[in-house]
Formats: sequence, C-alpha cells, structure tokens
Amino acid sequence: MVAAPARQNTHRIRLHRRQPDIHKTTLCGICKTEEEDDFHLLVNCPNKWTVWRQALQELLPTKNIDSPEKVWQFLLLTDSKSICKSSGKLTLSAIGLIMVLIWQFHWKYCIEDKKWIPDAYLWAIRRNRWRWSIQLNLDEDPKEERDELVAITTSWLRNSNNFA
Repeated sequence: MVAAPARQNTHRIRLHRRQPDIHKTTLCGICKTEEEDDFHLLVNCPNKWTVWRQALQELLPTKNIDSPEKVWQFLLLTDSKSICKSSGKLTLSAIGLIMVLIWQFHWKYCIEDKKWIPDAYLWAIRRNRWRWSIQLNLDEDPKEERDELVAITTSWLRNSNNFA
C-alpha cells in the first residue's frame, strides 16, 4: 500500500497558514470531519470515496480497486510499470475519467458554492462514459481488454437504473 502524504504538508493547513482570516480551519470543506491533506482532498474524503467506489464498480466491475489507497496508488503511478502493464488502458482511463469529474465538482463546490451531490456526479460519469469508451481507440487494445469493455458497456446499457 502507498501511504498518504505527510500530515505536515496538508492542503488546508497550507491555506490556513497563508490566509487564516479566509481559511479558518484545516478540516475538509466537504465532509468537515478530517484534516484535508492531498490524499483526503482527492480520494479519501468519505463523500468523494462514495463517488469513487460506485463509479469504479460501474466502470470496472471486474477489477479489484476497492480502497482509497489503491486509487491513490494509481493516481501517483507508484510502480508505474507494473500498474500500466497489469491494468491496461481501460483501468487507467476509467480512473482518469473519475478523477477529472470529481475534481471539477470539487471546485464547483468550493468556488461556486454548489452542493455536494454524489448522485449528480455519478450521473455525469455515466453521461461521459460513452465518449470515454470511444476515445479508448479500441483497435489498438489487446483483444481481452476490448472484450472486457464490450461486456461492461453491454451490461451497463441493459441496466435501466443507470438512466434513471
């Protein structure tokens, strides 16, 4: 497992040190229960992990990415050769898609004062899924990865709850 970044360099602590009048606390602005370090900011906030977990189950049901630490390992590309070799384009692309959308919604929450609504973010991930699968350029992927993507997409399309 890859450890979270050292606590002394947390995101909110840096902001609080620089502008204590504006950033009055070191707690995460979304869950308001834990100090916001980089690991918490991107993955480990319970509210964000809810989105990560559900999106990973829908996009990569055959992969065993079941903890914030595993996602963190992918994001940091720790041991990137073995991660890329064993995971392939499909896994790395799915994690990228989820990260981009969580990041967008994080800033909508922080800057535009929007509510944190996990179901809305999951819907955005589902809506972007089609573009994501086309951009993978399936002709260059190994056959097993193509077959896996086709099976996942077909299964997902059959599930009418995904369009609710």
